Amino acid sequence: DDVPSELPDEYAGLMAFGGSMDAGDDAGHPWLPQVRALMRSCIEHDQPVFGVCLGGQLLALATGGTVERSPVIEIGVVDVTVTSEARSDEVFSALPAPIVPAAQWHQDWICDLPEDATVLMSNDDCPVQAFRIGSAYGVQFHPESLLTAVGKELLCNFLRNRRPLR
Repeated sequence: DDVPSELPDEYAGLMAFGGSMDAGDDAGHPWLPQVRALMRSCIEHDQPVFGVCLGGQLLALATGGTVERSPVIEIGVVDVTVTSEARSDEVFSALPAPIVPAAQWHQDWICDLPEDATVLMSNDDCPVQAFRIGSAYGVQFHPESLLTAVGKELLCNFLRNRRPLR
């Protein structure tokens, strides 16, 4: 099915979750460029986006970042550091500092972000664990996992701070 080029009016935001494909595998998954274009459109219209794992990688690519195969595969619960920039962020500010557990399952990583992106969480093996760019957030880990309370808090904060349906 085709992915819309703009978020329909009845939607308050976009959430893109994980998958087994590489974020740049457009030949094998021809809908990926459409998802990246929808993410760009959401940011241009100040609509909220939350990308998880593959979704975060797609968001990074959509905004001019780079995603590559990681030298370290992260699987399981891994400690990540909350950056000082996260302390004033509406979604990430309630996280306990400085280190929180996060459920991981990825072999690719976001290795470069555009200048206007802000890294919100990091660790030594994967320097971009979470970021914000405009109205969009991307995370490398899986906040939807039941393994950690941190993920539940992030998703609740994201949903709580979004504007209501039109």
